Amino acid sequence: MEPPALRVALLGELSLHLGATPLAPLESARAESLLAYLLLHRDAAQPRARIAGLLWPDSSEAQARTNLRHVLHTLRHALPEAERCLEVTARTLRWTGPVELDVAAFEGALALGDGEAAVAVYAGDLLEGSDDAWVRDERERLKGLYLAALEQLATAGGPGAVDYAERLVRADPLREQSYRVLMRLHDARGEPIGALRAYHACAATLERDLGVAPSAATRAAYEALMRAPAAAADSDGAGHAHGGD
Repeated sequence: MEPPALRVALLGELSLHLGATPLAPLESARAESLLAYLLLHRDAAQPRARIAGLLWPDSSEAQARTNLRHVLHTLRHALPEAERCLEVTARTLRWTGPVELDVAAFEGALALGDGEAAVAVYAGDLLEGSDDAWVRDERERLKGLYLAALEQLATAGGPGAVDYAERLVRADPLREQSYRVLMRLHDARGEPIGALRAYHACAATLERDLGVAPSAATRAAYEALMRAPAAAADSDGAGHAHGGD
């Protein structure tokens, strides 16, 4: 019988399972960062010098390599699966064992054009809490894919469109385009109060966090909403007058 698969979630806080059994969290943030890097780059052996430089950018090369040896030992001790899944040489490291990785599931669903499955997998930004530069870069890349998928689902319409737009706003509260999408959806559904509430939430957030007002595009969308009831009333009045002739 094959051993149960190692399941690793990197989206949000790192979590580990062996089959359905949760594993103890890694106590070292550097061990988490090393594991994440090896899993995300498991398609090829990674030079130890590169990994050491990424994880300890402010240390000398010799000190960074020493740190890497210590963290590698910590990882292999804390995660027994790593012992059989890691290919270790004097120059390189590579994760070679089977693993169910949420990032792979997320990107795989996007590649298949299944945005709903992709956003369902995205439980949070990559390694929340980590401030490593390489993590920040990868986090922004993945979050950009997530935001694009949410926007595509929202603008496609359908019964879940408003929910996707609200998730889009929550994921990046300073992204004005997200509020405009939400405003349009509420307006299309005949929910002017929801549309206006979205605008005011946008304005309040921008003022609080950036000290700025909404952009011209967002203000124009708001002004169009404000004109719509008057325009509808004028149209109704014209219709009644025409009918009376």
